[in-house]
Amino acid sequence: MFQPLLYGLLVVFAWVPASATSQQVTENARALDDLGMASAWTDHERLELIFPKTAGAQLHDVQHSVNHAHHLWRWDERSRSTFESLSTYHFTYEYLPDDLFVRWQHPTKAPESLVLLVGDQLDRQSLSAQEPGVFRFTGLHNFWSESGWEHATLIPEFEHGASDEYTGRTTIALWLSERRNAPEGHETIDWAGAGEAPSWRLVEAGSDVYLVYAGSLFDILERQPDVVRIKVSDETRVPVTSQFALFKLEDDRDRDRARAFVAAPHEVAPAFHVRYLGTAAVRTNTTIEIRGLGRINGDHLQHRDLSHRWHYRGLPRSEAFRLSDVASRNPDEGVTYQQVLEYQLSSGLVTLSSTSRSEYAITLDGLTVTNAPSRHQAAINLNVVTLPMASFDELRDGHLDFAASNRPVHVSGLKVVGNWHDAADGPEVGGDGSLIEHVFLHVADDAIKLAAKNVRYRDVTVLQGDAGGVMNIGSYGYNRGVEGSFVEGVYVHRVCHRLYGEYGIAQDDDRGGLITSRTGNFNFLGQGSDGLTGFTVDGLWVAPLSGNSVSRVLALGVMGGRETTRSGFVARHAPVTGFRFGDVTLRDLNVSVPPSAPILLYRQPITSPGEDIMVELVGQPGIRIEWTGPGSPEHQFRDHYGEYDFEDGFVEIVRTGQSRD
Repeated sequence: MFQPLLYGLLVVFAWVPASATSQQVTENARALDDLGMASAWTDHERLELIFPKTAGAQLHDVQHSVNHAHHLWRWDERSRSTFESLSTYHFTYEYLPDDLFVRWQHPTKAPESLVLLVGDQLDRQSLSAQEPGVFRFTGLHNFWSESGWEHATLIPEFEHGASDEYTGRTTIALWLSERRNAPEGHETIDWAGAGEAPSWRLVEAGSDVYLVYAGSLFDILERQPDVVRIKVSDETRVPVTSQFALFKLEDDRDRDRARAFVAAPHEVAPAFHVRYLGTAAVRTNTTIEIRGLGRINGDHLQHRDLSHRWHYRGLPRSEAFRLSDVASRNPDEGVTYQQVLEYQLSSGLVTLSSTSRSEYAITLDGLTVTNAPSRHQAAINLNVVTLPMASFDELRDGHLDFAASNRPVHVSGLKVVGNWHDAADGPEVGGDGSLIEHVFLHVADDAIKLAAKNVRYRDVTVLQGDAGGVMNIGSYGYNRGVEGSFVEGVYVHRVCHRLYGEYGIAQDDDRGGLITSRTGNFNFLGQGSDGLTGFTVDGLWVAPLSGNSVSRVLALGVMGGRETTRSGFVARHAPVTGFRFGDVTLRDLNVSVPPSAPILLYRQPITSPGEDIMVELVGQPGIRIEWTGPGSPEHQFRDHYGEYDFEDGFVEIVRTGQSRD
């Protein structure tokens, strides 16, 4: 059985019983040694990697991540066609294999067939009767890129029917990285061992007394070092965040009670009055680098969404209140303002801002962020426009700087896994000129959020749940403009979108789809541009697998005027006139899964005072779609909420080449 394995690197997923002992492992290792094979085991992860000693390959690191289920991923509640669990693994390598072997230790529990997805490549291999439980994928040298990061997804079929389709209720995601991408050991902080959780502290300034809820990097960044290097080498539940919230005691005679609260914040109720002065990221010009193959895990926060605006009140800004007051709109629930605030800051698992003039102000390399909770924004926020920067004194004086953090960010090899819940978005990067590459996003809500100019996303693997979009262009209007931004090479291995309700609409507002905008004609605090123009998507591929479901390929436009489920959201902002929409190119769209509804283009400005042009169409054509998938996609200027006026020729759909399937 092992003879063929001598000719290439063997990667084995061995589902080891919980009762496996070190003696059994030793015996297995000796047997492999007799065959000229080497093996590395991690019992608690039930993973075995085997390779020929003569191949020159070396195993350097292995990480196992989440395996969890959530109903939002089952696009059809009556069928079991969408995957319900996900196991993930990461290892580094010297040489990528040309042959890939996958083995179940117990052949009777092995799937009947298996799909391997690497980027946009699809290969299929059936169970071999001569080698039960073993799958061999060959000729993979053409699949690997030279990027140094590779994403692959294995989708087993356990109940093979008459059709040659793979339901893949169990999915195995694996990522491989070259040894050169592993951390070099020069980091100054080992976060898994030294990172400190957000904490309360008391600050006295003369007769004034302040409460601070400070993020884990607050003290370090206040010292303004030139560079902070963080190594994440293991699993931790401590967020990496530079946020802090500031409160002023209404009566300085309460300082003793406040001091007692700070000493035991989860034992002593903050039953004294404060005024909320705001939340900001620490103002710093420090270059921040976070590297490592470890994980930041938010699973301890997933049981409750304390940021849901319909269930919980925001912190009062114009009145004195007590942090022990009930913030829940359901008084019987008893959630306090203290709990809401702690949840909001702690659930920002990686939330940082920096004004550093380095090539990249913030760098994330290799990190895994798992089990982000619902928070109605991303758990990873890097130089985002919505989080102002301030020093302690600036925040105390009411000075918030939303522009300073507009500096480039570099993200590489990031894995976002276990975002089974809606309102737990993929990473948000808000610095002009940022680069996000070779990322793996397992997200139920918006996966890619384009929110700055000249940003480049490339080589993105997505497992997309039944909320949000694979790409959200403009991040609901909270952006610095999107001109010059480029999204290249997005490979969707799973998508669970469907049409909802008796009217069959794409998500709650009929604007769901693989590519969406949901942006109103407003300019957030003057930080964005007055438009949604000048971006390019080059390469969107959806795996043609059973269980994949697409509501719309594209729902792009400017929203706000007609009554929809999101009308209240856009109405909170003052409209701008002359909001520009168009000058968009969408190339190499290859969606083999038939969408349930046509492409939607819409414009419904927030308001139209007098004769002012609220939304100006730009370009002829303004939207150019180059389609490489099967057939030719339909498009329309009408949705559940009405019809929209567009000039003839504003949309051009061109068929270029053949489908790669």
